[in-house]
Order: sequence, then structure tokens, then C-alpha cells
Amino acid sequence: MEMNKFSNNFIAEQTIRALACKMSEKCDVSKAIEAVFKYITDNGLDKHDFNIVNASGYSKLNTVKPRGFVKFLEKVYNDFEIAPEFINSLSIAGVDGTIKKSIREPELKGRLRAKTGTLTGVRSLAGYYYKNNHVYAFIIVANDPNAHKLLDYEGKILQNIK
Repeated sequence: MEMNKFSNNFIAEQTIRALACKMSEKCDVSKAIEAVFKYITDNGLDKHDFNIVNASGYSKLNTVKPRGFVKFLEKVYNDFEIAPEFINSLSIAGVDGTIKKSIREPELKGRLRAKTGTLTGVRSLAGYYYKNNHVYAFIIVANDPNAHKLLDYEGKILQNIK
């Protein structure tokens, strides 16, 4: 749970290594990444929407097309075997994790569960928003040298969702 809620890259990398060791004697991380792609294709998603080189996402070589990632979030949401744990692992706006203090708008508090992402020149927020008895999957990505200014997590960018 701490991996997503508090954006712990170390846990993400250790998780993929543990999966790799279960899959091959040499603990080959590429075998674990192949398993991730198998999950993607087994669930009808386009593998070309994802490029994964490491588990933490801490590389500009990791890329995802927003439409593919929203489809992924929708699939996970509707997969009873993993949805409860996955959704519970996400930060809750105004409550905990990486968006506890940054998203304070009363209408978002407790209704938005998301994972942040940051690299130099990149900011992202992806997850679920609950409104009027409906759950919306979303991703917002700013790829720009000034991304830290464009996507500020203060809820301003999310005004269009409301």
C-alpha cells in the first residue's frame, strides 16, 4: 500500500525484483516486465500504449499513452480480484498520502483517489474520481520544462472534472 500512497519507488523496484525471482532462476527483471505486458494484453489493452523499462516509473523511457492508461484503470476497477487492494493503495485527496495536503477542495476530499508522478519536466496525476454515484477514471499529464507550474495539484487543474 505504501508504494502507491506515498510514491515509494524503492518498494516498486523491490516488488518487480521479487516477481522476477519467482519467474526465473536468474531473477531476470525483463521476465517480470513480460508478465506485466501479458496482463495488459490478456485484458484486451494495446501493449503499444505502454513502454515499461522499470517498475518505479522513474525513467523517461517509461511511457504510457493516456487513453491506454485510462482503459487500464477501468479494467482494474472492474477486476474484483485486484480492485479493492489497488484502489485502497491510492492516496485519498485531503486524507492521506501524496495528495493529503495538496488537494484540499471540499468537493474533492475523500472523492478522489490518485497516484502522483514526477520527473524533471513531467508531472502527472492518475486515478479515480467519485461524483453523483459514478466513478471516473482519469489521467492528467504535463510534459513541459515548466510542468511543475502547469500541474500544481492544488485542485485548480481538476476544476474541469467537477
